[in-house]
Amino acid sequence: MISVEAWTTIRYLKVQGLGTRTIAKEVGVARNTVRHALRSEGPPGYKRPPRPNPKLELFREEARRMLTNDHFIGSRIFKELRKRGYDGSQMAFYRFLNKIKAEEGKTKACSVMKRCRASRGNSIGLPTPSLSAAALSGWWSFALSSVSAAQSVTLPA
Repeated sequence: MISVEAWTTIRYLKVQGLGTRTIAKEVGVARNTVRHALRSEGPPGYKRPPRPNPKLELFREEARRMLTNDHFIGSRIFKELRKRGYDGSQMAFYRFLNKIKAEEGKTKACSVMKRCRASRGNSIGLPTPSLSAAALSGWWSFALSSVSAAQSVTLPA
């Protein structure tokens, strides 16, 4: 496997018009490696193969039941598994629980993203982040016009 720097160099040299053989000599790799780097979609990366945690695999079904049927939160499941003999770390348990949630489709990130997409319609009248400074100043003047005259409001600089 080549480094990201070599991959970038190979692609850069190809854009400059150099041939595969010249690039291979320049970078110091085989021609097949140059061809592979040019065909690849993105830079090379290392993905570690998933390894099950043997301490937690004993409690997989029990944790899944507590999560789905009993609707326990993570800290409660952790305490219950501790009582039943789990002696591993808390961090390993939460990684394990997130995998179970992903399998079940019950991740918090999914529900947060659904809420974020729903609120993008700007139903509460807040400015969207992509507005320009002029648009924001217009929004501030609109917001200030709705404030009663008795209140004093300081505008941000």
